[in-house]
Amino acid sequence: MGICNPNTLRKSYLEGRRFGSLVQVYPLISNIGRSANLIFRYGDVTDEKPAAKADVMLKLLDNRIAYDDAPLRVVSSERVRLTAAGHSVETTHVACVIAGPSATGIKRIDLWHAPSFPFGLVRYRATMGEGIDPYEISCDSFGTDYKTDLPMTLANVRAVTKDGVYGSISPGAER
Repeated sequence: MGICNPNTLRKSYLEGRRFGSLVQVYPLISNIGRSANLIFRYGDVTDEKPAAKADVMLKLLDNRIAYDDAPLRVVSSERVRLTAAGHSVETTHVACVIAGPSATGIKRIDLWHAPSFPFGLVRYRATMGEGIDPYEISCDSFGTDYKTDLPMTLANVRAVTKDGVYGSISPGAER
């Protein structure tokens, strides 16, 4: 998650053990970043200095547009077959328009849903005003055998980042 250097890994430690809604905001214990042998943490609840509000919450869609609380009005709902994550899948396409004031400028939301996909999300598109490209996400792949590229425990990360922010690890030492 996040927009950063493509060679940077971000790992978030959640307070809870389960995910609920795709647009739910999840409280965090800490965020960890890694780029080559540099490891850093931010938003850690044990730090003496208060963390920025954005650093102690995880938004899975990682874009404020997806978290607009404006009321919606459904304008259509239809079954649509499309290709996603390498498969032809039957989806329910729901189109909504904003029915009240929008904090983000969204005009319309389209969602393609299938229960076999994580959070049911196959594709999401938020359309803004004239001349602005829509915000779009789609599921390219998913599976059950995910293994993290940073398997360190939070206690080990905290030990390596003794100053509360930065530390260094040698390749393979995180295993």
